[in-house]
Amino acid sequence: MVNILGGALAGAAVVLGGGAYALLLAYGRRRRSAALVRLAYATLAVVVLAVIALASSLRLGSAWIAVLALVAIGFALAPEAIWRLCVGTHDDTARDRSARENV
Repeated sequence: MVNILGGALAGAAVVLGGGAYALLLAYGRRRRSAALVRLAYATLAVVVLAVIALASSLRLGSAWIAVLALVAIGFALAPEAIWRLCVGTHDDTARDRSARENV
């Protein structure tokens, strides 16, 4: 039996958990807080559990489970990639600015 309410709640948990993971990861790295980064990874574990709950509550087929697995992987990798991109971009800008100021 399909549990629509459970699926909706699990889907909301996936989205909110992914956002919380990205926010906690960025803020924790910005503040250099190991505790916040650990909390971000714990939130990512909640996302994985919510994806499992979503798949089981809606009794999805294997193709949809593969899509959900890709969603979970995307939620895990995107904030890491965006963080690296931002740090790399702004580090180059800061170096260029300081080089121009020292000339």
